[in-house]
Amino acid sequence: VVVVIFLLLLDICILNRGVTTMSFQRATIMTFFWLFVGLSFNAFIFFQYGFTSALDWFNGYVLEYVLSMDNLFVFHIIFAVYKTPEELKHRPLFWGIVGAIVFRLLFFLTVDLLMKSVLFINFVFGIFLIYTGVKTAMTDEDDEDPSKNWFIEWCINRVPLIPRYDKGGAFFVSVPVDAEGREVTDYDPEKGAEGVQVRTMATLLFVVVICLELSDILFAVDSVVAKVAEIPDLYIAFTSTVFAMFGLRAMFFIINELVRYCVFLKYALALILILIGIKLMVSDWFHVPPLMVCFILLSILALSVIASVIYDKIWGAETVVHTPAEVAEAVVQKEAQLSGSLADSSGPAPSDSK
Repeated sequence: VVVVIFLLLLDICILNRGVTTMSFQRATIMTFFWLFVGLSFNAFIFFQYGFTSALDWFNGYVLEYVLSMDNLFVFHIIFAVYKTPEELKHRPLFWGIVGAIVFRLLFFLTVDLLMKSVLFINFVFGIFLIYTGVKTAMTDEDDEDPSKNWFIEWCINRVPLIPRYDKGGAFFVSVPVDAEGREVTDYDPEKGAEGVQVRTMATLLFVVVICLELSDILFAVDSVVAKVAEIPDLYIAFTSTVFAMFGLRAMFFIINELVRYCVFLKYALALILILIGIKLMVSDWFHVPPLMVCFILLSILALSVIASVIYDKIWGAETVVHTPAEVAEAVVQKEAQLSGSLADSSGPAPSDSK
């Protein structure tokens, strides 16, 4: 808990104090800084608990990075759907991390309790990881639109919402509204106006945070199950997750430049989930040493990057590799085309005739 609080204060009070936009250069420096911090803590684990625990921590750290890459693509889609200004993106990302830490702690405790108390739970979680791996390999990012989730629509319909952002990046603002709940733009608080009330309403930035949190919860399920299955020590599993998540926040801003090296990453992720699921199901009869797990994990990642580079060199000119921003734009355009098709199918509006 002390480590997590320290990292949050370091991030918000020192590293990103007064920062409104994250340039590519700054994001790269921050990514390497958090990598250094994570590996330094890994060294502490080595001297404090020994080689095996340090290796488990490193495996969990790398695993969290890999499993969270798809989540970064979804984050780009969320920001594009809601047209979030660049200078406001750092706020929901930070609070997204805070919420992710809390939810993942709850997930870790729950999954660990189930693993230790429920008979045959290894088979249940193993089948779940294999299914998730297969689904990951077959999923097309162009079809994803987190804003259409039923929970997001439920929140929007029940929370008083103003369809714009606050320049100061506030999640809630006081807004003068008329009797029908519409914003009054020419309201003078000193003079007042008949039938106008000042209400506290959520901005679009609040909706963005809810989308980020929901997306992270959905992605965290397979991540937590995989890490609890792989790492027996809950402290090692949780701290490796936290350190990786701080680095992922900075990596969000440079993922567009790394996409050509990630063409086959989702297949590597799928294979890792399937192998961990199989390992979990046979764990009572066959033990895989952490060193072998580390070798397999790094080998799969290295092969996916090498294959991506070769693919880009040979077929790069013939194949379009979509960046997360381009995928996000495609989702927005698809929604606009769908809305236009529905409007056209309803036919022309009836005209008044005398």
